[in-house]
Amino acid sequence: MKPRQPVLTVFALTTCATLLCHGAKSAGERIAELEIIIKENGANNLGSHSVIARYWELADLHKKTGDDEKWYGVLIKGLRIDPFEYDRQIEAAVYEYKKGEKRLAIARLNGVAGDESMPFSAQRRLARETLRGIPKAVAAAANQPPVDFPTLADGVLPTAHVMPFPGVDETITAQVARRLADVFHCDTPITPMGEAESVKNARDVRKQAVESVVEQIQMNSDPAELVLFMERRKMALKDLETNEGKEKFAQAVLSETKNGAKEWERVNALRPQLHSEALFDQALAKFGRQNAVTVPSILGVLIITAEDVFMGGKNNFVYAAASNHKKAGVISCARFAFDKPSPVKLARRYETQVISTFAFAIGLDRCSIPRCANSQSYSIAQLERKSQSLCEFCEKDLVKIYKEKFEKEEFLYKK
Repeated sequence: MKPRQPVLTVFALTTCATLLCHGAKSAGERIAELEIIIKENGANNLGSHSVIARYWELADLHKKTGDDEKWYGVLIKGLRIDPFEYDRQIEAAVYEYKKGEKRLAIARLNGVAGDESMPFSAQRRLARETLRGIPKAVAAAANQPPVDFPTLADGVLPTAHVMPFPGVDETITAQVARRLADVFHCDTPITPMGEAESVKNARDVRKQAVESVVEQIQMNSDPAELVLFMERRKMALKDLETNEGKEKFAQAVLSETKNGAKEWERVNALRPQLHSEALFDQALAKFGRQNAVTVPSILGVLIITAEDVFMGGKNNFVYAAASNHKKAGVISCARFAFDKPSPVKLARRYETQVISTFAFAIGLDRCSIPRCANSQSYSIAQLERKSQSLCEFCEKDLVKIYKEKFEKEEFLYKK
């Protein structure tokens, strides 16, 4: 296997850009600087994606200095954050193949070659050409039998509790439970929450929307005309110092603009955006614990809500969130059907997301192989580029997690 021109071109261009931007610094100084930037953003938070270019720059600097081991290590960390950087995927696969990690290399190339969302891309064509160059015997040896998942004593399976809040479609709940059972080889009892979602630390998005409307009106209006308008409506500027006054003002202005009534209806219908951590704590309280991992035989819990969710910080919303510490994940149904997809397409979205969320909740690291359901995605479009299954490497790591947990709990395995 030889790297083709597109891979070398990406490396060369990136290296040149790095040298132009940071020519005054030595490679060692820039490497140290980049490592600090990456460390400050963390490898498993949403902020990591904002510095993904730093990972590629750091990898290229290691390559330039001849440290292939560090180059590869940084490359894989970057691909855990952005698995759809396909030029980098091919670079990694070429290196893995040369090092004897042929099954890993083939799995990575198959992930690129199998992405039907980019049928005519140069990367997909390159991945297919590279796969065709692999001897048939080597490719056949990469097709291993399914991973053997152990069971607990007396054939008992580990448990993943599926916990829907009121308002969640029962069909979605049943679908999620079935997919969890299939992929994680566990029992998935449905444990309804039976109460409304906690609004602890919730974000008042309606209030934020009203403030945004008021701000836009003030920015785009003549101050004198604005005062006259408020006088006609028996309002004063001081009214804008209160939430009630802002709402009254925003509604009054929108009522006199084209499509304003519909916009106010949208704003007025906004519900609090729920904090994922509050939902985790609410669900785990059902077990009388703060952490589901302390309950024997329970892998974790998967919460389903129809409400919008955020994780804290500056992120606007999340499709799902997970806590490895609490062994809990939450899926928000609020945005999966934004484009009115077919039932089959919507089902695939939920199935892919639930695997990714629960895998992270119970301790699997994000996968660097594209198409694996446990790889990272940041949008519905990226979610749909993944499969509804774990790759063999994630399955093997999953078996290790099971053994570590249940041997600690003194359960006996049936081999």
